[in-house]
Amino acid sequence: MKEHSEFVAWLENEIWKKRLTYAELARKGDISPARISQVLGAGEAPGWQFVAAMAKALGKDLSVVAHKAGLWEQTPNGPSIDQKEYADLFDELTPNQRRYILLTMQAWSSFDSRVEGDPEGEVHTTPELA
Repeated sequence: MKEHSEFVAWLENEIWKKRLTYAELARKGDISPARISQVLGAGEAPGWQFVAAMAKALGKDLSVVAHKAGLWEQTPNGPSIDQKEYADLFDELTPNQRRYILLTMQAWSSFDSRVEGDPEGEVHTTPELA
């Protein structure tokens, strides 16, 4: 993981540029002010939920904030994430978030099937998610 102080300095600068208070940042990111203090003041590791909240609050791309936090490696050809990382991130989601991701993936898969000439391609709801 990147040096935590580098991420904190970058994040504080972004907050300052937007002229946000920590209370406004918490509201916009739908995260508790206490969690912001834990990461920025107490030096706790940010984690994906915090990074996603900061991306939302600051209007930044998730990959940019995740990279700054040292959670997402960048390669010369763009971001790189392996299947284990997908599974680990998926495990951190709530059941509703997991359902949304799965339904979105099914929709993309269905769309790709129809584009490739399979008119039968359609989105199916899996029983365990219904």
